[in-house]
Amino acid sequence: MRLGWPKYFQGRLVDLGLVAVFFGVPTSRALVNVGLALLLLGVFLGGGYGTVLERLRTYRLFLPTVLIFILVAAGTAWGIGTEDVMALHLALYAKLLPFLLVFVGVDSRVRIRYCWTAFSAGCFLMVFMLYYRYMALRLGLPAPPAADASAFSVLRNYAVQSLLTAYCCLVLTESWQQASSRGIRWLIGTAQLVCLSSLLFLLESKAGLIGLLLVLLLFSFTRSLRAGLFSCVGVLILLALAFKYSPALAEKLASLASDLSALVSGEQYERHSSGGYRLAMWSASIDMMAQSWWYGHGTGSYAALSPQFFNSAECAVACVHPHNQWLFFGVEYGLLGVAVISFLIYRMATLGAAAKGSLRLFIWGLTVLFVVDAMFNGPLWLPGERVFFFSMFALLAAQLQLTSAVARDQRAQFLLDDTRH
Repeated sequence: MRLGWPKYFQGRLVDLGLVAVFFGVPTSRALVNVGLALLLLGVFLGGGYGTVLERLRTYRLFLPTVLIFILVAAGTAWGIGTEDVMALHLALYAKLLPFLLVFVGVDSRVRIRYCWTAFSAGCFLMVFMLYYRYMALRLGLPAPPAADASAFSVLRNYAVQSLLTAYCCLVLTESWQQASSRGIRWLIGTAQLVCLSSLLFLLESKAGLIGLLLVLLLFSFTRSLRAGLFSCVGVLILLALAFKYSPALAEKLASLASDLSALVSGEQYERHSSGGYRLAMWSASIDMMAQSWWYGHGTGSYAALSPQFFNSAECAVACVHPHNQWLFFGVEYGLLGVAVISFLIYRMATLGAAAKGSLRLFIWGLTVLFVVDAMFNGPLWLPGERVFFFSMFALLAAQLQLTSAVARDQRAQFLLDDTRH
């Protein structure tokens, strides 16, 4: 028993760490950090570091994740940013590395169930808190301000809410397709409606809405051409509902169209909307890239160069990051940075190509959401997006590896039995 206790204790630490991470993905970044610390301690106590490294080498996102951090670290050598900004970049991108422990920790089907159960419970709590605050405000009841709606920090970032909601819609749709019980289908359908309404009426994120529509279309066209065409009709209905019941969304899209038209024609355009700011940031980023195409200006250079394109008031938004991951790395690391980001997305796609059925759909759906978010935000820079994407990819990759291992064992057993007969 004395020899078994350390191994048991190490296993429980990993279990608790995984539950904390995936319950924290939709609810609390602080809880995610606690979970990663428990995972680190559990892996450290478990020993067998050679085995851990060997397992990491089978993870398709291991190499691009490490390359991103190496690029950021190397970029400090020629970076023109201040020491504080470069240190901030190093600290933020270093936080990609602990999520590799999630892949190491998820090494059994039992732990996969732990992770999905914790994630589902966290999503339920997220939606409940959103509706609680929404109804409290409508009924005139006491409600905390948006930034302090709860202790759950992820609720402060509406973009992460919308991405989570879109992914939950994908998972629920696939679960509804596989359910055989009519009662379970009704239950899943109700949950689906809750997710859709929370996205369309409580959230105002264009990235989340675009991601939702794309993953639902992906789901439909993987079923059949007819299902895909029907879904296109459904998308038009969703867009009509969004414009009708979300005036803020309609106003944002109209402002974006106006700003884009002014930019193309060379006229002056407003930067009061998120669309106008993004167009200005993207245009400025391309100009900065043109000054150093191959290696960029180094780590922290966007914050140093962007003030020449924006006034002090605009810099509060426009001088942090350009709201496009390719352009962000393009300014700081040139075409080399663009290649590294593209390599990361390529590995995400090939991870899905290696899967089958629902698992392939979940991985490709997550990849679509990452691409959409990378076009309008900075999923490697922003903490909420970083937590969501790198936790979920690690879980799905581990699930894929376990599923493939079981399939190989079953084939080997079948061949052995066939040989004996």
